[in-house]
Amino acid sequence: MLSVIVLVAAMLGMLLAAELFTNSVEWLGHLLGLEEGAVGSVLAAVGTALPETLIPIIAIARGGAAARDVSAGAILGAPFMLSTLAMCVSGAAVLILRGRRAPHTAVHLDLPGARRDVTWFLCSFVPLILASLLPWRPARIALAVLLLAGYALYVRVALARTLEEHVPPPALHFGRRVAPRLWLVLLQLLLALGLLTGAAEVFVTEVQAVAALAHIGLLALALLLVPLATELPEKFNSVSWLARRKDGLAIGNLTGAMVFQSAIPGAIGLAFTDWQLSSYSWLSSGIAVFSMVALWLVLRSGRPVSAWLLLGGGLLYGLYVADVLH
Repeated sequence: MLSVIVLVAAMLGMLLAAELFTNSVEWLGHLLGLEEGAVGSVLAAVGTALPETLIPIIAIARGGAAARDVSAGAILGAPFMLSTLAMCVSGAAVLILRGRRAPHTAVHLDLPGARRDVTWFLCSFVPLILASLLPWRPARIALAVLLLAGYALYVRVALARTLEEHVPPPALHFGRRVAPRLWLVLLQLLLALGLLTGAAEVFVTEVQAVAALAHIGLLALALLLVPLATELPEKFNSVSWLARRKDGLAIGNLTGAMVFQSAIPGAIGLAFTDWQLSSYSWLSSGIAVFSMVALWLVLRSGRPVSAWLLLGGGLLYGLYVADVLH
């Protein structure tokens, strides 16, 4: 019973933090003159991806026999979770909130920005997976350097696009000024990140306790439960933005986080572990690639992204869960 109360409190904390975060990151993007897609893909994505990025770093630093499983599971589990369950949650939010969003019941994105994110993810993530087949450590380190350089270029390209018309976001929660100062926006952003991180960590702790009681293995925990908990900030943020018809911010938060996860934590895994993947890692990675290729094909066609397409990620996630727990 206590665990349930703590879990609910942690989720409420993340909801509050997500509202503070989305509000402050919108203002930061507005003050910097960035377009909506860049705000979601870079500022929001990096901010909410920081908590789960610490997991492989801590696992590698601690070492031991379990370090490889935990680090690989956290690195590959995050893109898998974002490309399946997080997309499903976004699709469900669009359908549930269709009354508030009407007539905008489809997901309306900045197609060039969305295609950029998905293409960059696939070009980073596929080599990251295949690198496990490389027997030479120098080759893996060289790929790690390329991933870091590629992400730096991605950020430069994303931030190069600016808004043609600046529409102020809703009033900043701290101060409620019409035009808040930059330091006040940054203060709210840092406090929101701190609350997000703390609430997510409490959630992870309780989820791990449940996994131990259910006798779920360490690798299954790393691939399934830890990313589920640590990706909650992205899910909460995206639902908040979708409710206000800011679809570019909502989906960009997910796709941008996937680019970040495949590049930064991926480079760490390549450089500091033997990067040998298990069958579960191959399966989750294959599902993530399949999901994003499907999304890329729709984006390439120029048609609006259907909420039903995003719901398909839930089916892929369910199939994976059934296989892991079988």
